Amino acid sequence: MSPNPTPNGRSAPSRRELLRGAQLVAVAALVGCRKRSTDDAKQGPSAASVKQSLDELRKRLDEQKKKFMALREQVDALPADMPGFGDVRVNFYATEEGRGTTDGKAVWLAGQLEAAIKSGNRDELEQVSKDIAATHDDIRKIDDLHVKLLHQVMAFERMARRAQEPEKPPEKAPEKPSATKARSPKPKP
Repeated sequence: MSPNPTPNGRSAPSRRELLRGAQLVAVAALVGCRKRSTDDAKQGPSAASVKQSLDELRKRLDEQKKKFMALREQVDALPADMPGFGDVRVNFYATEEGRGTTDGKAVWLAGQLEAAIKSGNRDELEQVSKDIAATHDDIRKIDDLHVKLLHQVMAFERMARRAQEPEKPPEKAPEKPSATKARSPKPKP
């Protein structure tokens, strides 16, 4: 449960809960696109269902692009000379490059889909459908890498904040009683 209750008394969902919810919606949408009757399965996917799947792919890519743009701002804001940050930075840019190729793949898939629809070739349409499904899997993998990178960057952000805080002088330990001070008399029996 999140510590911040909403006005209606319920707690606000955490990032993890929101992410899980979004993943479930995406999976449900993909599963829904693949349900066909046995006659449709023999003929292959329809052009409309493949277009719908491509539209969903584009939406996911747009969402992913926004997440990476936000992460880029976080990465760029951190000092590059932090110990250990170089590896995280390299991993971020490599993952960002892979994400960029999936954007290009979506454009290519749209062209392939149009060509398959114009030609009326069911085999080409089925291949485009398979390529779209494979790209959805690629997006899921990149999303997993995004979460890992986000956690690593957040750790470096904490380190950078701590480094910017002025150091407090060490607190003085309480003075120990010296041996020359008078001791309290022992009670007499």
